[in-house]
Amino acid sequence: MKKLLFIFIMFTSFTIYGLQKSGIKEYDELDLTKGEGIKYRNKDPNLSDYYMKEYDSNITVLFYDQTDIPKAFFKKYDSENSKKVVYSKALFYKENGDLDRILEYKNDKMNGMAFIYDNGVLSETAEYKDDVLNGKRQFFINGKITNLIEYKNNKKIGKTIYYDENGAVSVIENYEDDKFISNENVNYRLQKTGIPEYDNIDFSKGEIIAYYNEKGEFVSKDSDEAIQYRKSFGKRGDFFLVVDYYVNTNNIQGIVETRKIYFFDILREAKMSFAFYENGNICYDQTLKEDGVTSEVKKYDYFGNLESIITYKKRKLINVKYVEQR
Repeated sequence: MKKLLFIFIMFTSFTIYGLQKSGIKEYDELDLTKGEGIKYRNKDPNLSDYYMKEYDSNITVLFYDQTDIPKAFFKKYDSENSKKVVYSKALFYKENGDLDRILEYKNDKMNGMAFIYDNGVLSETAEYKDDVLNGKRQFFINGKITNLIEYKNNKKIGKTIYYDENGAVSVIENYEDDKFISNENVNYRLQKTGIPEYDNIDFSKGEIIAYYNEKGEFVSKDSDEAIQYRKSFGKRGDFFLVVDYYVNTNNIQGIVETRKIYFFDILREAKMSFAFYENGNICYDQTLKEDGVTSEVKKYDYFGNLESIITYKKRKLINVKYVEQR
């Protein structure tokens, strides 16, 4: 009776949620109501977040314990040349049935292609050798490529390419052994903010006042950790106008009107701020309301499409409004 109830619940869950097709025929066509044995990861079933079933052809499937939706598919098989070398392909799902990852393994290490998904849509591909990035790594938004990076032994080499919303190359960065060498602004264009005093800034001017690492800490101009530098464009009333630049390209990373010139919390000290992606599109814009404690932040995707509007009051999250993409 318990077995029949289990099969009914599992079948119902799959029908409600639906399972996104992976393109791997032997996984997509597997009858998940069958399989042998249910094994919990922990000795105490109440502590486990999934259970496991084994199928023919060396296929193992893990299921989310609460929803009975598949969490992962695994298949192991021996190489034709050597039984000591074991290859496998793993497929991972999120609890809503959307694809999460497809990975290839050799001797329990990532070897071959990795496919990463966001809300069921391909967002990244990468080539691995023995768990280390080796080859091309690409990022996508809604099926459009945003950037391509070349790796050797987990280090950037050759060209890192950034694309615009039309698929045209906007910026090329050249690397050697993970060190930045040079850049080319092919079709780079800084998106207009709609604020005349910002859009009319002569970015070649201003005074460089600091260099920062990825943690936002001060570093010297010649430091290998320097990824960003800041220029001051003077003070306007109680606020300083500062502009941040990417060290590698000298392109604009951010424009901020702030009470503090070096370290600041945009939700408290910034009257208005804009951040930009490498291709020049706005990443987010923030405005401090007249009450001095409420900030509205608009977030955009890599191609400049509005994704969400977030409201903070006294640095606490008040509301998030998501914008439906067309």
